[in-house]
Amino acid sequence: RYPQLSKNTLTTSGPDISGIKRDLETLRIDEVNESMTELIATFFERALKSPIATTEGLKILIFDEKNDASEFYSAILAGAGFAVEPAQDVGALEQCFQNGAPDLILMSALMEHINVFETCKQLKSSQETARVPILMVSDMYDSENIKKSFAFGVSDYIVKPFSDSELVAAIVSLIRE
Repeated sequence: RYPQLSKNTLTTSGPDISGIKRDLETLRIDEVNESMTELIATFFERALKSPIATTEGLKILIFDEKNDASEFYSAILAGAGFAVEPAQDVGALEQCFQNGAPDLILMSALMEHINVFETCKQLKSSQETARVPILMVSDMYDSENIKKSFAFGVSDYIVKPFSDSELVAAIVSLIRE
């Protein structure tokens, strides 16, 4: 429904969106939501097909004390071509680094037996682990937790629900930085 952006529609101030705005004014809200969902999905699909976005050989460490959550994320990320290594406690996390530093740590924001903020602080204070980006994943939006996570060295924070492609795109984006 929306025109594809091309070099012809770009100006020095960004893309010409007047046609999109005009279309949005005439659409019902449910059509807007459906169209925006399609637009976002197309963006992520194209980003993941980019040669820069290759996942081959990239290692993701999944740090979550719940086995079912680790398995869920492992299936998504392995399906996207990442090498995945789960860790359910701090000892396992340290062991994973002995096998070579991962390209990114996917960490649960809410763990019952592990202080995630202290773990982030320790990871960011070690010369061996400081450069590894941390993507925090949470079941709920809590602005104080998000602020605190960034203060302790988290690179990005993503709140469920999110699609598989959004998770993969967030990981690829952090690794590219």
